[in-house]
Formats: sequence, structure tokens, C-alpha cells
Amino acid sequence: MEINSNGYKRTSYFLSISDNGIGINENLDIEDLDSLGLQLVTFLVDQLDGELELIRNNGTEFIIKFTLIQETNQTSSKLIQSIF
Repeated sequence: MEINSNGYKRTSYFLSISDNGIGINENLDIEDLDSLGLQLVTFLVDQLDGELELIRNNGTEFIIKFTLIQETNQTSSKLIQSIF
């Protein structure tokens, strides 16, 4: 968490999900799939203005990164989403 001089608090989040299975084929484009599950994940990442990283070493790992910016100088907290 970081609070800047303008009264905003930045908090970065990382979500990592992995397994040690056979992995996802290198030729598979996760952005262009008919899988509802992966479509939902990519929609969520887009809504958060985040990043989705796919690592294909010794299984599969998905990493979702996003940052929230929150005004700290008001009584009602207003969340502003920002690209990480």
C-alpha cells in the first residue's frame, strides 16, 4: 500500500493459481477460447484494468495483477481502478 501526496491510497493485488499437471498447449490462445471459465476470467481482468499472465512451466500458472486507488481524504471511500 502506498499513499501519495494527493490523498490517494494505491493497493496492488496479485492472485496466483497454479498446478503441476501436464500444462496448457503452447499453441492455445487463452484470449480466443470457447471455454466459459476462461472467458469469465479474462472479462474480470478487463473490468479491473488488470493483467493476466500465463506461465507454462512444470504445469500451468495464471497470475492476475491489478491495482486499486482509493481516495483517503473523504469520509465516503471512492474506489478508482487503475492499470497495474
